[in-house]
Amino acid sequence: MRKSNFLLTVSWLIIGFIIGFYTNAILLETSLPFLPPVMQAGAKVRDAGSTIGVEKTNWIDVSFDGTSFLPSTVSLPWGKAMVITNKSTTTLMRLESKHPDLRTPRGYGLEEKLRVVLMNPGEYEVTVRDVPKAVLKITVTGVRNTPTP
Repeated sequence: MRKSNFLLTVSWLIIGFIIGFYTNAILLETSLPFLPPVMQAGAKVRDAGSTIGVEKTNWIDVSFDGTSFLPSTVSLPWGKAMVITNKSTTTLMRLESKHPDLRTPRGYGLEEKLRVVLMNPGEYEVTVRDVPKAVLKITVTGVRNTPTP
């Protein structure tokens, strides 16, 4: 009786470890050679050479290289996500803007990202506190329909 309980416990531990290992590998977007391509989270359909306006993803990528934003102007429909990534190894990305969602509470380091969804149409300007020449101009287009009571 004790031996069967021990084997049952060990079996559950092994099964739990295997499930946890594969779940962790999938969620952390690591590419493991023994996973089938369908299970590899890193295998996303995305054209790296796409231009702004012809995005194949659900978000628009903007990068900060330490001196400027690339691209420096972005036009997006309201409700679409935008990701601003710091690609600089030397300069922290401390964003300032009149729009509260486009500010960072601290300097973001290498590969840190600000993800934001702008819901109100308008024009917004983002600057970097330590690099005043770096300016990102964002235009949010579209008409937001608000339900009437």
